[in-house]
Amino acid sequence: PSGSGIVVPEEKDLLRLTGRDNQKAPGPPQVRLRPRSLLERRPRAGTVMTQDEDSDLGVLSATLANGVRVHFREMDSERDRVVVTLTLVGGRIRETADTLGITGAAALAFLQPSSRSIDSVGLRDFLATATFKTACAVDEDCIRLSLSSPTRELETGLELAHLLLTQPRVETGALEGWRGRIARWRPTVELKLAQHYLELLSGHDPRFGFVTPEQAERLDRRQAQEWLDRLVRSGPLEVAVVGDLERSRAVELALRYLGSLPERPITDPGLAPLRELRLEEGPLSLTVATESVAPRAALLLGWRTPPWQEVSERRIFYMVEHILGERLTHEVRERRGLTYHASCAYRPSRAYPQACLLEIGYYAGPDRVGEALEVGRRVVETFASDGPTEAEMEKVRTRFRHQVESVMLRPRFWSRALADLDYHGARIADLKNVSEAYMAIGREEIRDLIQSWVRDEGRIEVVSLPTSVT
Repeated sequence: PSGSGIVVPEEKDLLRLTGRDNQKAPGPPQVRLRPRSLLERRPRAGTVMTQDEDSDLGVLSATLANGVRVHFREMDSERDRVVVTLTLVGGRIRETADTLGITGAAALAFLQPSSRSIDSVGLRDFLATATFKTACAVDEDCIRLSLSSPTRELETGLELAHLLLTQPRVETGALEGWRGRIARWRPTVELKLAQHYLELLSGHDPRFGFVTPEQAERLDRRQAQEWLDRLVRSGPLEVAVVGDLERSRAVELALRYLGSLPERPITDPGLAPLRELRLEEGPLSLTVATESVAPRAALLLGWRTPPWQEVSERRIFYMVEHILGERLTHEVRERRGLTYHASCAYRPSRAYPQACLLEIGYYAGPDRVGEALEVGRRVVETFASDGPTEAEMEKVRTRFRHQVESVMLRPRFWSRALADLDYHGARIADLKNVSEAYMAIGREEIRDLIQSWVRDEGRIEVVSLPTSVT
């Protein structure tokens, strides 16, 4: 070894230690009994407090007596498949500079399922033959749990959900593994770009920051467990059950495994002020240097857009994302050879109305960054001035008609769309006649909206330049 401070052991010491260990008698084999059930007893079913139905879509929405909001939709486009999505309100949006990352640490109890009565190994053993799949995502203002299950296994999956929502446990081993993964991160050109871009986007709000190894080390298991316990005990919960299951059976299972959870408020008014960001007026521009062996720079340009809740505007920007993506590819890659891949992305934020963005990004040679920025900016500003062509409109309409019709046949789409319907202020009416709404959008409507948002005061630019590593 060439590092300083490393003591190389001598051969005789290694032989002595090895010989001592080889003389130890093995202990008795450890026998673990497989759990016989997930729950000690079957929960007592809850009751429905209020309910309403949209007959056009066949969506039944119910508020249970314990405050849980549940949406049901029966559909058989995917035979023998039910998708359940649970939105646990809160989490990251309540973090501060001192508690950054604590929601991610708390969610380890769902990512590596573990409870106070059955640890992760026991749960893994019990579910070894199960074919349903679970997932967990920490979003900006919620933790999202999902269950995709064959119809026959749905009750077992909901038993697991009930267990994790009543007695989740963050295990020490899972927390150490999480810390280790964060410690292995390295400041790449892309990571530095994203980090500074989010700072400008949010007005340097600490909740948009990346968790550092030092911050991860400061978060202990007790803190993560307390944070998680508060979330599952008192956080509002909205759920969608969608798929090949008779509604009466879906309601029965929801009342038993969701209606029996601890009572909670239906909404959390305390989150409203946390959604406001203190922003600087643009244009905001920043260039950062990052050690890298790859001789390429990365750049992002973005323009602020309307809040996610503005449905008509949101649909227009999704169409613009595709049209601009093709224009960028032609101008930046094919015509000028500035990059091998250019992208345009519309990123609306459900949690923060001021953090919605239309962005373009690509790599470029460090000596051509100025040209790359200018060309990208000009492509977007020209589009905002003139709007799309008729040929572009015909192409994007065809694409969206097929895409929307395909997506809306999937239970996963409906489960995701319904699971935060009330929480994020959407309307059931917005899920009707979606394809027709896209087809009705015209060139002038797109041009007028883009003109009103592609402005200098809403522009953000960040360039990450490489410096050689010796």
